[in-house]
Amino acid sequence: LQNAAIKLGEGNFNVTLDVQSEDEIGQLAIAFKQMAADLRTERESLEKARKYTKQPPSKDGGFE
Repeated sequence: LQNAAIKLGEGNFNVTLDVQSEDEIGQLAIAFKQMAADLRTERESLEKARKYTKQPPSKDGGFE
């Protein structure tokens, strides 16, 4: 989970986790996977919007 969080923080939205536990840590890992998937979807939507508007991204990857 820690390595996945680091990768996600670095901008890798394709992190994967193999969740085998159903305790609180397992539930946290499942929630983390969902968050990563949601972020990936939002990032893709922003990329599509940027291409549609042909607005160059700012230095941090967002819109200015």
